[in-house]
Amino acid sequence: MTKSLDRIFKFGKFLSLTPTYAHPQITLFLKLYALLVALSITAALATTMTKRNFYYMKSAVGGLLDANLLAFNYSTVAVIFCKCEQWHRLVFNLKIVVANLKPTTISHRICIFVVVQLVGVVIIVASLQTWLELLGIEFLQKHHVQYFQLYLLFTYNTFLCVIASLILAMYRRLSLSLSQVNTTIFKDLQRTVKTLDNFLHFLKDTVDIFNDIFGWPIALSVSYTTLHILNDCYSIFLRSSFYKNDDNIARKLTADVSLALLFFIGTVVLIIICDSILIEAEKILSLSQKLRKKFKRSGPQVRENLFVFGNSVIENFPKFSAARFFEIKRSIILRILGTITTFLIVMIQFRLNV
Repeated sequence: MTKSLDRIFKFGKFLSLTPTYAHPQITLFLKLYALLVALSITAALATTMTKRNFYYMKSAVGGLLDANLLAFNYSTVAVIFCKCEQWHRLVFNLKIVVANLKPTTISHRICIFVVVQLVGVVIIVASLQTWLELLGIEFLQKHHVQYFQLYLLFTYNTFLCVIASLILAMYRRLSLSLSQVNTTIFKDLQRTVKTLDNFLHFLKDTVDIFNDIFGWPIALSVSYTTLHILNDCYSIFLRSSFYKNDDNIARKLTADVSLALLFFIGTVVLIIICDSILIEAEKILSLSQKLRKKFKRSGPQVRENLFVFGNSVIENFPKFSAARFFEIKRSIILRILGTITTFLIVMIQFRLNV
């Protein structure tokens, strides 16, 4: 399984997104390679922007989208340049997690990664092909860099989902172990509680490293998803209002909506995985409290150990943060939808007043 994980991280290294898994050392070559890719994207983006025609709100949202994608590219470079020690610790912790999970669990996630990559490539290429057929080579000259950036962002989100899902699988195993502990055997209870206490501290450290490394990329990914959907909503609004006789409107809408859904679903999945980790941690906390109540009248050593374990669960409770701008919970999905809804209401009111 280590070899399989290393292959997908080598793919990330090829795209200058991540170091490798088997050998997590960040070399000078990788740093220069990542910086070269980012500078190449910047130069190509500057060239393509001179060929675009922006207007009104479209120019503002489009400019924010370009700035957001570029900031994301440089945030991944910053990770490679500035987070060498953190990445090494993360990979070391992930290897421990993988060693404590079933091989089928790892292979299942690798298969999902490959399938999601194929689906994402098909959607991105199909969208690009649609606009090429409708607008010709001029569209490719204006937006080819943007589509490459979209693929990098999509792939990075997929990597984050794989890492977060491994952490989630470990939390689920701890929750299951605590629920199945034989409370009638004192030594079994003591051994399980001590082992879980060590693993909870270890996983909290892993989550903190995850936040430290990927905080900015996640924040930029969430903001890009919101802006991308807003931009597509505006485009759909314009086409449905002013281009009703366009024979290709269905194809244009399909290209816009499919690409927007790709990034929205990817962001939502990452948020749900992080939130699921919090749910599993809450289960462990609930189970620890039930054990304390069950052994309320037991000997002082048992009550003391369970009291210490309950406090340890609280102290090592995980928390995901996007560069400390906001905590990653399911409520973020509602905030994104609320922003989009507000934007749509403003557009409709503007249209009715015209």
